[in-house]
Amino acid sequence: MNRMFFSFIINALLFSCFFVSCDDGKIYDEGKHVEIEGGIARVTATIQGVQTWPSDYTIVVAGFKKDDEYAAVAKTVTTADDGSMDLILKGISNEVSQIEVCVINKLRKRIVSFYQTDFTDSSDTLKLDIGTVNASLFNGIQKSIFDASCTGCHGAGASAADGLYLTEGKSYSALVNVKANSSNEGKILVKPGDADNSFIMDVLTVGASNHYHNDLLSGSPEKISLLKNWIEGGAQE
Repeated sequence: MNRMFFSFIINALLFSCFFVSCDDGKIYDEGKHVEIEGGIARVTATIQGVQTWPSDYTIVVAGFKKDDEYAAVAKTVTTADDGSMDLILKGISNEVSQIEVCVINKLRKRIVSFYQTDFTDSSDTLKLDIGTVNASLFNGIQKSIFDASCTGCHGAGASAADGLYLTEGKSYSALVNVKANSSNEGKILVKPGDADNSFIMDVLTVGASNHYHNDLLSGSPEKISLLKNWIEGGAQE
């Protein structure tokens, strides 16, 4: 009786070992093609200024739904030594209406867009060759802050308020290491590495000028943070 029981146990163990050795626990698709849902966009470009952005921001190719400032799908831009990029964005839902080369923050919120085009869902890959894109931090500030909120009074017309030109090509030299005309303390408009002592921050946050400006970006704290990060990082062009 004991011999029969012992023989049964041995056979059971051998049987179980056989199945364990034949099954490694993985599930294979047996060579079947796995479909990726959503549209595809292939973007080629030369992207300049990628390394100028702080770690809180990411340059991406992204898809956005209509009237939404948060990326529905995004892929980080990586470039070769010469700045060239060949990026494929997959999984674009049919709700996405726009493809952009832009900067997002850690919440995937769009901070500034450098290129955008309409997107329509299709079985064909959308191919975009967009040439050279200046995606530097300062150009992001130019587009998202100066062009959007300041140049109407500071340079877009025949003159500039307080002689301060904030239009593209003039803004950097007009701001960095330049004494502010409206500062009673003799502050510098932009003092590299020192946002607290840069008069532009006083103007935009507490209205320290003859004409109040603190309402310009009051609804966009992320833009105030962007400007501060640029100054603290050395205010490079």
